[in-house]
Amino acid sequence: MTNESFRFYIKVRTALSIPTRVIYDELNSVYGNEAPGLNTVERWSKLFRDRREEIEDKARPGRSITEITTENIKQVHLLIDDNPYITIEDIQEQTDLSHGTVQRIINDHLKLQKIISRYTPKDLTDLQRAERACPDASLLTIPSIEPKRTRKVAKSLPRYVHYFTMNYEQWRKFYDRKIDDVYSGWGDQLMPHFTQLKIYCTILFRYHHTRKNQSHKKNCNLFSATGCCKHRKCPVTIEIEIEKEPKHKGDPYVFKVTVVGDANHNPKKETAARQLTGARREAMAKRVHQIGALGVFEHNVRFADEDLLREGNFTEIPSLDVLKTAKQQYNKKYRLDEDCFKELRMYGFFTRFTDYASKCFKGENFQTPLRTDGFE
Repeated sequence: MTNESFRFYIKVRTALSIPTRVIYDELNSVYGNEAPGLNTVERWSKLFRDRREEIEDKARPGRSITEITTENIKQVHLLIDDNPYITIEDIQEQTDLSHGTVQRIINDHLKLQKIISRYTPKDLTDLQRAERACPDASLLTIPSIEPKRTRKVAKSLPRYVHYFTMNYEQWRKFYDRKIDDVYSGWGDQLMPHFTQLKIYCTILFRYHHTRKNQSHKKNCNLFSATGCCKHRKCPVTIEIEIEKEPKHKGDPYVFKVTVVGDANHNPKKETAARQLTGARREAMAKRVHQIGALGVFEHNVRFADEDLLREGNFTEIPSLDVLKTAKQQYNKKYRLDEDCFKELRMYGFFTRFTDYASKCFKGENFQTPLRTDGFE
């Protein structure tokens, strides 16, 4: 029996002046657990006594549930197949669906869950079940047909090896011996060397490792890091490590850079930039404080590397919003230093026009200042 049928029965019995408790007992004795509760019967009985005629629910505000359609499910499925690392926010932007709708499609209809930032099936495939159920170890070597990652790693991708040196002064700004780790913004210090090697990708470093002074590992490098290009369709990955450590203080450090894959950039469709961090962010914020965000932006555009811009790398040209945010953080950081001189500025303002030559004294040792700026 549908809800509308229950409400019609309640409406008829209410019109006959039957008490609410009697109506509830009648429905409960016939339909049992399927019958509406006592509160529901009382609420609808009151509505019908208030001259309500409709037994259907009124239309509710909000987004329609008809968004979960076959076309939308197929569209979300194609996006995830194309990029298993895609986020729900990116799917929202490309499909104009709500966050809840996308999540229901992924969980309820596609039966997917996210493991290590990648969507994978909730249920095991037949091949995976066979691998776990069969005791024969030979079956465990059958390769899985499920996609492993977004970026396609093929053995045929070209590999390029480059080398560059970092002098002692540059190394001191790059590596902090007190904490056995690199300084904040260390990636920005590597970018000029990459540009000299004609590596114009917008490299986003995912991992770095430094060797501790008390480490007993013989084959461990002093510094190593891995990264990839920030453009979605670019397959370039980078591995960087120190190839040769200096034996004497003041000698340069030799870095080895391994580039896997060829760059694939389309600046007309997509541009990217590294985050403004470290000493470079503070220096640029200080410059914004002096000449303004627009002046710094125009200076960056004028002196930016054209090869980087041609490849869609806008790291050297932070946007106006980024410059303004950096200036706000800079002002907040150094506000304490400005407050230290607040009393000195106030004292200088009030004593700027003090007349120390006056003979008007108050008491024995104190001179009453006479203002000469025209105020009384």
